[in-house]
Amino acid sequence: MMPKKLTKTHPKYDEIIEKCKDLYLTPSAKGNYMAREKIARKLCEVFDITMTKKMVEFWANKFDWDKLREKSKMMEVAKSRSELMTQEENLVNTVHQQIAEMYKQSDKLSHVAAKIIIEAHETGNLTPTNAIRLLKDCNDTKMRLLGIEDHLKVNVVDTRLEELKKMNPEEREALKKRYIEQLKKHEG
Repeated sequence: MMPKKLTKTHPKYDEIIEKCKDLYLTPSAKGNYMAREKIARKLCEVFDITMTKKMVEFWANKFDWDKLREKSKMMEVAKSRSELMTQEENLVNTVHQQIAEMYKQSDKLSHVAAKIIIEAHETGNLTPTNAIRLLKDCNDTKMRLLGIEDHLKVNVVDTRLEELKKMNPEEREALKKRYIEQLKKHEG
């Protein structure tokens, strides 16, 4: 039996147009669209009709399928960008969490070390100069653990050392008590 020529009176005319539209607008796995000639051949096989790529071109123009194809491409690009942004945001959040956790751990380590140094000083096992030097070393170690560059960090201990040299013994003792109280509040 010979294939029928496609006319508007064909019983499946609307179905053929819909199938043609689906084939025209659906990209392959590689993102390529089917050629009009190949679409025509596929429709001929499925519906046992005769038609050419000219009919596919006619419908594509009549129903503005090229605009639909462009919109589809744009939506795919937007979806890909959105997925990429989500992946990047997740990565940034993970890095932020890791940095925060590292900071917490180094901060705890720094406070424990400061407490030990102060206790050693109070028991007379460390001179004030050595205690200050050790506190400075603890601060430097904390900054290195956090990956903070030497030229970016503010070394509080250096500025405090100059202030301590200018203080009389009573002021130093009051400062030491305030510092110990702050440590205890922070630990509690």
